[in-house]
Amino acid sequence: PMGSLLFADDRRSLREEPGALGALALLPDEVLMQILSSGGARELACCACTSRAMRVLALSEDLWKACCLEEEMAPGEWLRYDPGGWRCTYR
Repeated sequence: PMGSLLFADDRRSLREEPGALGALALLPDEVLMQILSSGGARELACCACTSRAMRVLALSEDLWKACCLEEEMAPGEWLRYDPGGWRCTYR
């Protein structure tokens, strides 16, 4: 739902940039998101550093929300949502 829908200034898809996703460009966004969701926050942060196209996918609010909600909280501790988004909320 995201990487192929976000466009660069020249209206080319990020997927069309040479080497943007490499062989992963053959996979639909939904599959890429499923793969990214199998890791944790550390893996998302590392993937975001590999290319602009992967950064768009790895910084998805849905992925970071899942990381926040899956994190174990100490008894009596509350999750405090950061207005900057779920990635900022993650500790």
